[in-house]
Amino acid sequence: MLGQSPATKSLSKNKAAKRGRGRPPKRPEEKSDAAQINAAFSQELLRAMDAWIAEQPDRPVRPEAIRRLISAALGLTRAKRSAPTKEPHF
Repeated sequence: MLGQSPATKSLSKNKAAKRGRGRPPKRPEEKSDAAQINAAFSQELLRAMDAWIAEQPDRPVRPEAIRRLISAALGLTRAKRSAPTKEPHF
């Protein structure tokens, strides 16, 4: 194969070039005992959840907010809330 560059030679031998680097292997520390679920939420519920998130001092992402709200509803942990405003007692 005279006149071909080394890159062309390797492509012609392999017949099809692979695209991309592929998915990296899963690391052992990424394994979890948690189950992954899919859920659909109404726009009304998403707006309410986003409002709750906006009140939180650390502004959790939606998945974390869902975990906190469910845990609080089940009595497993208290949902993190912003510091309550204290009204003066007369």
